[in-house]
Amino acid sequence: MFRWAGAGLLLAILANVAVANPTAGVAVAIFFLSLLGDLRRLLIPFTGWSPNDPLLLVAPAFALFLILLPGSRRLRVDTPLSRWIFALMMLMAVQTLNPLQGNLTVGYAGALFYIVPLFWYWIGRAHATTALMSTIFSRVVVPVAVAAALLGIYQTYVGFLPFEQAWLDTAGYVALNVGGVVRAFSFFPSASEYAGYLAVALVVIWSGCLQGRRAAVVVAPLLAAALFLESSRTIILLLLFTF
Repeated sequence: MFRWAGAGLLLAILANVAVANPTAGVAVAIFFLSLLGDLRRLLIPFTGWSPNDPLLLVAPAFALFLILLPGSRRLRVDTPLSRWIFALMMLMAVQTLNPLQGNLTVGYAGALFYIVPLFWYWIGRAHATTALMSTIFSRVVVPVAVAAALLGIYQTYVGFLPFEQAWLDTAGYVALNVGGVVRAFSFFPSASEYAGYLAVALVVIWSGCLQGRRAAVVVAPLLAAALFLESSRTIILLLLFTF
């Protein structure tokens, strides 16, 4: 019940921010999603660990709230892309009831992975502006990536924090272990998300450099070093290709 109470409190905070300023709500939600891994781990000493964590429902519920928020713009299904995405979501909604996949829990869990991410397309149509995207990239993505890199390097050379070690002992996954060494994951749910986030931040910095905004380049070596130490080859190749 403690996790349910925490999830309800976080959802209420996000909803209040969005009512006051929807674009600020989007930025805060992205910040919350970045920290979700360690937020769940912090509760292990008090509540134990469960894969069926109500904290995982906060972002989907908030995304639906943003879509239905009065005053949202551009929610009409009036373009070829919007029509295809709407049709795809309806098809996936029907598939959650497929009796061949097992009980309804399987279908609902699949919806979290496939339908919920598409909510953000509609949120983008309703709320995204050039100013909002600039704010998210410069004031959320890059600063969070710097903090993540510092923690990731700490995990690599010093070790994991007690609640992170408790998670590794309780629910850690096989892919974290490379040659007997546990890869860094910073405060993200997984090492792959950590690496992906660092790569996105590096792309943001690089694109800024191409447009003459070079102030953030000072943190690029830190992010690149953290990404290299995370030990994923694929994301580095994708990053170079994107550059």
